[in-house]
Amino acid sequence: MPALRAVPVTLTAAERKTLRKRVRGAKTAWRDRQRAQIVLLAARRWPTAAIAGRLSIAEDTARKWRGRFAARGLDGLADAPRPGRPRRISAAERAAICSLACQLPAATGVPLSRWTGPELAAELASRGLTGPVSASSILRILAEHPIKPWQYRSWIYPRDPDFAAKAKVIVDLYQGYYQGKRLRPGDRVISDVIWGNEDQRRCCRRSGSRVRVGDGKGKSGIDERSHRDELCRRLSAWRRLPR
Repeated sequence: MPALRAVPVTLTAAERKTLRKRVRGAKTAWRDRQRAQIVLLAARRWPTAAIAGRLSIAEDTARKWRGRFAARGLDGLADAPRPGRPRRISAAERAAICSLACQLPAATGVPLSRWTGPELAAELASRGLTGPVSASSILRILAEHPIKPWQYRSWIYPRDPDFAAKAKVIVDLYQGYYQGKRLRPGDRVISDVIWGNEDQRRCCRRSGSRVRVGDGKGKSGIDERSHRDELCRRLSAWRRLPR
């Protein structure tokens, strides 16, 4: 059987520079580096068998990429489209996914600090922008571009409609008010008990004392334990709010 005639390969200066960059690149995929080496050796008029022996590959592999470059240039070194199941997610739906992921949740009125795959899937479905799309499919589509919305945060908008009422007690305390009444200077020591270290809080719970906090001149003020228990109860409710 007569030997197959090697296809001649001619490179332009730009093509040679691109191929050499692929060979030397630290992040170049192995298949792209190998194909570039085949073409560079073929341009130096190496026989196909010699190229295969130099790179430890089959002659058919060297012949394939040599011929594809000669016919289509650098585009011929890319993988050809492979047959398979048609894409279930259309191009318009993919564009909608990327568009929503590029917006901060706060800008769209969603009470989140950052997007996640499940949250994006739920928001897309609620708006009717896509059909049923799983969170893994959304993350795979974003990785193709790449888009990483979970690396960007925005202000969290509480979902609880009673958040303002629950947080008002804490905010008022910082401003020196409790139940609409301004606290006197002596009454502020309650914040040391509520916001003190864990040893202080544990000690107060064990003692169960009902200390009267006043102005130091014999005038009674707020019952410390009842005030503390009420504020702790509201604090616990606030901490259980969905984030």
